[in-house]
Amino acid sequence: VDGQQAHVVVRIRACGIARDLSTVSTCFPDEDSPRLTNHGCAMVAEEGEEEAIESAPVALRLWAGAHRTAKPQGKCEDAYFFSASAAGVADGVGSMTDFAAYGVDAAAYAADLMAGASGALHHRGAESEAEASTPRERTAKAVAAADAAASTYGASTITVLAIEGAEVGATNLGDSGFMLLRPEPWGGMKLVERSREQNHSWNTPYQLTRVPSALMLKIGGRALDSPQDGERYLFSVQPGDLLLLYTDGLTDNLHWFEMLNLIDDLVMTPSERASPEAIAKALVVAAQERSLDETAETPFSKNARRHRCDCPGGKIDDVTVVAAWVVPEGDASAVPEGITLSCLHDPAAFRQAVF
Repeated sequence: VDGQQAHVVVRIRACGIARDLSTVSTCFPDEDSPRLTNHGCAMVAEEGEEEAIESAPVALRLWAGAHRTAKPQGKCEDAYFFSASAAGVADGVGSMTDFAAYGVDAAAYAADLMAGASGALHHRGAESEAEASTPRERTAKAVAAADAAASTYGASTITVLAIEGAEVGATNLGDSGFMLLRPEPWGGMKLVERSREQNHSWNTPYQLTRVPSALMLKIGGRALDSPQDGERYLFSVQPGDLLLLYTDGLTDNLHWFEMLNLIDDLVMTPSERASPEAIAKALVVAAQERSLDETAETPFSKNARRHRCDCPGGKIDDVTVVAAWVVPEGDASAVPEGITLSCLHDPAAFRQAVF
């Protein structure tokens, strides 16, 4: 019995999936979402391999790229960042334009959160050994730091991810999110892990909010979501895995299996098309096209019917995807030591910062 118990522990550790379920969240946004068995882990330890698994440190990095597009009308309120060790997306809440007279700007707030989270993740010089933490805890601290440091007003969902060794940690608040895909031995990709949406009610996601005191008094001083309400994740990765971070403009318009089919078409024919930028762009373009289709059967329209609302077709929205291949430390594909951040006023533009 003891031997069996030890073997079970190793199997779980090899799969490397761990989650903090301290918050209440909804499950996959549509009925067609896959039910992951053993979290889709491709590798399970055999007897006698326990020591090798625990004693073989692996240094992995991210080869990342992004694409973002705005809805046909209005400014783009999505923001992102990525580097060789971390990535994030934020989706500013469009309805905050109703409070523009108070100085509220959801696009600026989302960009503010990304700048704050990326800065917190890439400046660890003051962190002592006693304060050293897992990548899951680091992303939670980064979200909290971004929330505390924000100087603009608005509301936004947020997803932040970081890699350390062969572990990835993530914190997600709201209905943006991430996916982990892994190559199948016979070709194509499979879904290994995915964040869950957090919603108070249908189409009302958890969100960080910062508003001036005058506006807070007007809306009645209602309780706001905090960084501590986010759901945290920890899982293992291996070379060849693909991480996707996205805003809900993607998942409201494309089913998970449509995304996999599209990615398979790109990666099964080795070429420049399989770069992270190309993958991100292909997903964004497909989602944007679907968002304009008034008769399409989309995840958003299906969810609307479940809540007795008639919202046929796609959902017009900003769409942002950050795609990142997991590569060995010395891989020439890895991005240089710097941070790429989206620009506030141009969805196609980005800027780079050195840390």
